[in-house]
Amino acid sequence: MSPPNEDTYQKTLEGIETLTINLLEAVEADSQLDRTTRKRLLERLYTIHAELQPALLTVRWDPPTKDTDGGTTDE
Repeated sequence: MSPPNEDTYQKTLEGIETLTINLLEAVEADSQLDRTTRKRLLERLYTIHAELQPALLTVRWDPPTKDTDGGTTDE
C-alpha cells in the first residue's frame, strides 16, 4: 500500500462529503423514522457537512516527517 498523499487526502474528504450527502438524503426520505430521531440525525449530518466544507476548500497536505529512528512524527 502506498503512503498517503495530498490526492488521497482530497479523495478521502470528497468521499466523506458524498457519504454525508447520501445519508442526509436517506434520512430525509425514510418514512419509518420517528420525528425526533429524524431531527437528531439531520442535525448531526448537517453539522458534519458544514464542518467538512472548510477542509474541502483549503486542503493542505502536511505529510508526517521522518524522525531520526526511521519512524514518523506529526510535528
